[in-house]
Amino acid sequence: MGYTLGQAARAVGMSKTSILRSIRAGRISGTKDEFGQWCIEPCELHRVYPVLTDVTDGTGAEERAVTGGDIGVLAEATVRAALAEARLSDLKAMLEEMRGGVEDLKRDRDEWRTQAMRLTLPKPEAQSPAPMAWWRRLRTAG
Repeated sequence: MGYTLGQAARAVGMSKTSILRSIRAGRISGTKDEFGQWCIEPCELHRVYPVLTDVTDGTGAEERAVTGGDIGVLAEATVRAALAEARLSDLKAMLEEMRGGVEDLKRDRDEWRTQAMRLTLPKPEAQSPAPMAWWRRLRTAG
C-alpha cells in the first residue's frame, strides 16, 4: 500500500508541495488512484528521501531523525534501482541490435525485389520477333 501525498510528506519531513514537485520533475514516481489522489510507493519515495522518525530527548521537544534500520531499506532500494538501470541499458542495447537487423532485412528485401523484377520483365528481342522470321517459319512448315 502506497503513501498518499500527505503521508509521504510527513514520512520524510517535507511539504506536500515539495513531494508533488518531485513527482512532476520525475525524481520520484507516483500514480493517481480512481479518486484522483496520489499514491506513492514507500520504496520509491525513500529511494530519494530518507525515512524520518520521531525522536524525543526527554525535554518534551521532538525531533525527526534518520533511523539506522531505515538506511538498510534505503540501501536495498538503491541496489534494486541500480539493477533495474543495468537491465534497462541491456534492453536498450538489444533494441539497437534489432534496429540494425531490421535495416539489413530491408536492404536484402530491396535487392531480392530488384532481382525478381529483372527476371520477370520480358527481354527486348522476345517482344518483337525479327520481321522475316514468321515468313521463314511459314515457308519451312509448308
